[in-house]
Amino acid sequence: MTYLEKINRHHDENELYIKPKTERLEFTVQHYAAPVTYNVRGFIQKNKDMLRADIVDLLCSSKNQVI
Repeated sequence: MTYLEKINRHHDENELYIKPKTERLEFTVQHYAAPVTYNVRGFIQKNKDMLRADIVDLLCSSKNQVI
């Protein structure tokens, strides 16, 4: 609920953000094709995009300056 309150407060005036009309734990974003509704339950955990530890170790050991 706290996450949803923060989203509502920060995006209140954004025309692409649609606040929930009820007490549901959802918010809607107006994408180019159609509005998409997201549920905040587990939203942060699902969107962390964590890299596996072995991949991080491999990247850190690279001698390539770009990596």
